[in-house]
Amino acid sequence: MKFRNPDSGNKISKKSLYLTIFIVVIMVSSVIGFVAFTGQDDGVKADLEYNGFSFIKANSGWVTKINSRDIYFDYLPNEVKDINYDKSKLSIQSKVYIAYDPSKKENMDFILSKLDSNIKSLGYTTNLACVKEKNCPDVPVVDCESKDNILFLKIDNKNDIYRDKGCIIIEGIDTIELAKATDRFIYSITGVI
Repeated sequence: MKFRNPDSGNKISKKSLYLTIFIVVIMVSSVIGFVAFTGQDDGVKADLEYNGFSFIKANSGWVTKINSRDIYFDYLPNEVKDINYDKSKLSIQSKVYIAYDPSKKENMDFILSKLDSNIKSLGYTTNLACVKEKNCPDVPVVDCESKDNILFLKIDNKNDIYRDKGCIIIEGIDTIELAKATDRFIYSITGVI
């Protein structure tokens, strides 16, 4: 018959107890540290200032506060300020349609989403739309002749922002230039440029 030493069982349980207490202390101090330092000003300064607006690098783009809301950009104002813009305005009283040609939509999803998000952050009501019926998903089809307040994102042969009847055309020769023109438009309607 084997006998168990009553002291050996206590040593193992004491080691387990000390290890458990150590882990709990580490976890609790981590939570306290996180709570204590979250929300404190950590001295982050703006990466750039332009026309009184502070821009901070965020992921692959830039963010600034406009009317106490974060507005996101891919390009800084000095990178897009030379894109022509005829100062066309949107009416905030009615819905803004963000329209595109479904046959040229390839790689435009991010631009459409960012423009939609920024326009909504500025207080506008938005709706995605197409300018042609063919290959259009289940969204309205709009045209510049019969509706106003349409932002038409267009890939064509120039980098420009101009009005054509009820549409404000935001045009780029490719998706990169279209993204720049979209940022230029937002900068202009918010008064950054």
